[in-house]
Amino acid sequence: MPKPGKPVEIKKNICTHCSVGCTVTAEVQEGVWVGQEPSWDSPINRGTHCAKGASVRELVKGERRLKYPMKLVNGKWQRISWDQAMTEVSNKLLDIRNKSGPDAVYWVGSSKHNNEQAYLLRKFVSFWGTNNCDHQAR
Repeated sequence: MPKPGKPVEIKKNICTHCSVGCTVTAEVQEGVWVGQEPSWDSPINRGTHCAKGASVRELVKGERRLKYPMKLVNGKWQRISWDQAMTEVSNKLLDIRNKSGPDAVYWVGSSKHNNEQAYLLRKFVSFWGTNNCDHQAR
């Protein structure tokens, strides 16, 4: 939320989520992105946001944004280190792959991914040794 009494700059930019090129009007206060609106004068999005565009600011500054790994232990969430999280997840995935093969895992991308992230997910799946990949926004 903008702080009362502080000037708010309006900056137009292109949404980063996909290649459509929608315009996002950012509200910036003291160098912090505090709000946004779709741009009515954009010939592409004409005053609207898709679900991804509406939440683009949340990728950078969101009160509910997860900032570190959590693990459910005895019914309660506990913060764990990045090293522990990476070790546990990678060991479990490798165990599944060794026991059941690379096709035992199905990789699903998110509509929150931008084009580059979707490309990297697909490359990772190929290196994993499977073709089991899809994207929820197709």
